This record gives sequence, structure tokens and C-alpha cells, in this order.
Amino acid sequence: MNKKLASLLTLIVATTMTAATQLIFVGTYTPKGGASRGIYAVRLDTTTGALSEAVLVAETPNPTFLTLSPDGKMLYAVGDSMETTGKPGGAAVAFRIDPAAPKLIPVNTQATGGASLAHIGIDSSGRTLVTISYGGGQITSFPVNPDGSIGARQDSFKSSGPLGPQKDRQDKPHPHSVTFSPNDRFA
Repeated sequence: MNKKLASLLTLIVATTMTAATQLIFVGTYTPKGGASRGIYAVRLDTTTGALSEAVLVAETPNPTFLTLSPDGKMLYAVGDSMETTGKPGGAAVAFRIDPAAPKLIPVNTQATGGASLAHIGIDSSGRTLVTISYGGGQITSFPVNPDGSIGARQDSFKSSGPLGPQKDRQDKPHPHSVTFSPNDRFA
């Protein structure tokens, strides 16, 4: 794998292709003037462990965390520090997966209302998507439409609470991830 790309990896999401290969999507940071430009794909030979060269499959700013839909047909990414609706901030981005190419086909983008996004998760039914804003302490939910596109922001909650003992690092809440309960009643 490209050494520059390897140093920029933030998350790997895999989808099964065959018994012998897996298609793996890699989210990256895309700093101005940097080598990375978005989401890449590599193929893993599950017999030998060899990885193919990384191929750019979606040019998008700072896709720092990725998640697959339960049926494996859609990929969702956070777009950290992405401008949406003319305002800076974070976004949830939907892509349809074309595994044969491989490539990601942009579907739509929804503003989260928060910045410094750290995580995106989808429930097991594939109907609810949640983003987490580390810097803003915000948790935002979106419905997922039957076609896999992301619906308009449904709800948003800003974390609050007592600060931690390390005042220099724990100046405000910093949520890191979202996990759904097995029955999808809680996140």
C-alpha cells in the first residue's frame, strides 16, 4: 500500500466480495496540499493477505469515519469540516457502492450542524443514522430513506455535564462514537 496513504488512514470498512477477496474502503484526512483526496478502496486477498494498490473511489473532504449499511449496498461517511448549505461544519454523506468498478456513487449530503465529527453509525434496520461531533459535543440523528439516501436532520442533542479532572483536555464533553443496542431501541 502507498506509504503516504497508510499514514493518513482513519478507518477501514470491509465488504465481502468473494471467499478469496474482500473490498476494503479507507477513509482519510484530506488536508490542503496533502496527498489524500477522499475515500480509497483496496482489495484484500484473504488467502495470501496481500493488498492491492489503493484506488481513489470518491473525492470528498475529510471522510474521517465510514460505515456500511446492513445490506452492504451503501457507504456512509462523515465529512468533517465540510461546507454544506453555504456554511462551514460537518456533514453526513451517502454513497452507493459499485463493487465491480470499484467506485462510490455520490447520493446526497446532509449538514449535521456540528463540526469536528468523530463517528457515524447506522442501526441494524438501516433506517437511522447518527453522527457524533467530538469538538461540538453534538449527537445528531437522520432517517435513512428506502433508497439509501439520508433524510433531513431528525434530531440533535448537545452533550453537557461536569468536566473531568484534566481541565486542559476536558474543557467540555467530547463524545467519540455511537453504538446501537442489539434491539435498536437505544443508541
